[in-house]
Amino acid sequence: MYDITAIKSVPSKRGILSVIARIFDPLGFLSPVIFYAKCIMQRLWAAQTSWDDPLPSAIAEVWQEFMGMLS
Repeated sequence: MYDITAIKSVPSKRGILSVIARIFDPLGFLSPVIFYAKCIMQRLWAAQTSWDDPLPSAIAEVWQEFMGMLS
């Protein structure tokens, strides 16, 4: 069982990486979830956004949907 508390995420590349790093899964049960989050992060790298720039609107929508699924 996993406890998902309210995660406050700043909508930037730095904020997304912070959320991904906070997911503790030593046995790998959440690998599909972490993989999906890292795919979103990869899209940010491809979009060449800076660390503290706001997210592009398409990626921001995907990220908000992902965060909604975690809650």
